[in-house]
Amino acid sequence: MEYSLNYQLTKDIDFFLIDRDFNLFHFASAGSLLPDNVINNYEENKLVKSSILQMDELFDIEINPELEEFVEFENENMREQYLRDFIYYAKRGFHSYDNTNINNYENQNYHLVAKPVYPKYRIPYILINCFFRKKLFSQSYSNIYNKLKIDATLNKSMINFNNI
Repeated sequence: MEYSLNYQLTKDIDFFLIDRDFNLFHFASAGSLLPDNVINNYEENKLVKSSILQMDELFDIEINPELEEFVEFENENMREQYLRDFIYYAKRGFHSYDNTNINNYENQNYHLVAKPVYPKYRIPYILINCFFRKKLFSQSYSNIYNKLKIDATLNKSMINFNNI
């Protein structure tokens, strides 16, 4: 099953990717178009999210120090509400990104919101197993993996799916 265009444009869809170095990524679409290689993976994405929701918090996290360059907050309460879900995923080992241009559904720029602070050997086995079993680490994702490996080095705070 795939995500319909209407569904993509009316929902804030969480989707998940893993790169060749086993770094885990979470993206919140904010009603924008999904990357082509994600559109056809509705069921797999649902399974991965379900597995993540059952996990315990395993990691300390770091909020992107450049976050206010991408998002404005009226007060601290709004900032905390915004960060809640991104912190949730970061505490479970994901580099968590939000869509940058929510008023332009065609623009697939994402900015880093929060990331885990962890040694690579502590990646939760259940997640890696889930990704492999459901073929999320398949040939069809190779373009995204290659792009993530090149553009999403852990020191960068932006990812763009438009050219994938």
